[in-house]
Amino acid sequence: SGTDHILASKFIKNIDILNSISSQAITVKSSNTGGDWNYGMMIYDAIQRSKSRVTFEIHGSACSMGIVIPQAANLRHISRSADIMIHLGSGSVDSTWKSSKSYINHYDKKNTIMLDILSVKCYDSPYNQKCKLSLPDIKQMIEEKLAKHDDWWMDAKEAVYYLSLIHI
Repeated sequence: SGTDHILASKFIKNIDILNSISSQAITVKSSNTGGDWNYGMMIYDAIQRSKSRVTFEIHGSACSMGIVIPQAANLRHISRSADIMIHLGSGSVDSTWKSSKSYINHYDKKNTIMLDILSVKCYDSPYNQKCKLSLPDIKQMIEEKLAKHDDWWMDAKEAVYYLSLIHI
């Protein structure tokens, strides 16, 4: 399922409840085909502010916002049959020229945030242990992958290699 206001509200409520009753580690199991940026970032922020350690397990797929959210976790695992897809945000505008330009500029900022989040996780990856790229160079590598293919698909093995995920 995708990330929407219902998922975000339930997730935040549940993680807050878990944090209020215990500081034991939390495991989140997910298959997420993407969804709304703002609701996804609500979940991302809730994971980051959790007083409990959070392990995120990807099963099935993690696409678009579904791969950004797990980056907030302390540990990120992926099942061997899962798929990952990264792309820049999508949307449509049916408005005045000025409003359209404002919308595009706003989402350029969101894309930059996403690339920054993914670049940091890629920095410690087996890929970068081999290539030894700087953080800006990693970001550029991801941008080049996305420029070549609007959707950058990876199987679990590639996700481990590029994003430092751990097989489960």
